[in-house]
Amino acid sequence: MTPTISVNSLSHSFEVNGKTLPVLSNISLEIQQGSFISVIGPSGCGKTTLLKLIGGLLDAESGSVTIEGAPPQEAQRRKAIGFVFQDSSLLPWRTVAENISLPLELNSSESRQGHDEVDRLLDVMGLAEFGAYHPHELSGGMRQRVALARALATDPDVLLMDEPLGALDEMTREAMRYEILSVWERNRRKTVVFVTHSIAEAVALSHRVIVMSLRPGHILDEIDIDLPHPRDETIEKSQTFLDYTYKVRDTLSKGVVRATAHRG
Repeated sequence: MTPTISVNSLSHSFEVNGKTLPVLSNISLEIQQGSFISVIGPSGCGKTTLLKLIGGLLDAESGSVTIEGAPPQEAQRRKAIGFVFQDSSLLPWRTVAENISLPLELNSSESRQGHDEVDRLLDVMGLAEFGAYHPHELSGGMRQRVALARALATDPDVLLMDEPLGALDEMTREAMRYEILSVWERNRRKTVVFVTHSIAEAVALSHRVIVMSLRPGHILDEIDIDLPHPRDETIEKSQTFLDYTYKVRDTLSKGVVRATAHRG
């Protein structure tokens, strides 16, 4: 099967105060259609940079990224990529329904079908009663539901999520990750790349966890997560789940130890 996303020998750096700061080093990765992939690693290791390169928000310094065999910018033009960030970035003067409909308006899809899609997403995200509310009237978790619904409005093939639950309290965060899984199950299992700092979150959500090193980030390991679907909170009580979290944690720890020893 041809991968939806192919990352080949990708490296990237930034210029900071006149100095070159390497961020990513020789990343190669294949992501199959319909899979849910989490990327985890220490702060500053380039997770967000990798996500932006996959989404075409940055141009690769060296190496390449393709989505369905074409550059990410082509996928952007086809509205095949949806983005969800830590900040919901909702427009405060627009209602929930109007925020969700924004990408449809920008794509000249403000038709009866567009209205129906907004109604469907409101229902899917448990927001049917809140369509006329404004962002300041919602909780943090509900605002992230709106942001996710907005990203799904154009029915993208690929969903790129950069710590979308990072600003939430722990209880809301735990509940929201299973809401995301439920939405993914109901939306023909889109291809998802999900950046997180939470080991439990990465294991609970994913088919595969990409573990990255300290900066400049490279892949330490790709850990397949063989847990049944559909998943809910009860899966976190299983020994298999715990074993996977230990494996991810051990990989992260060993990567830090190796990098520290090398630098020393």
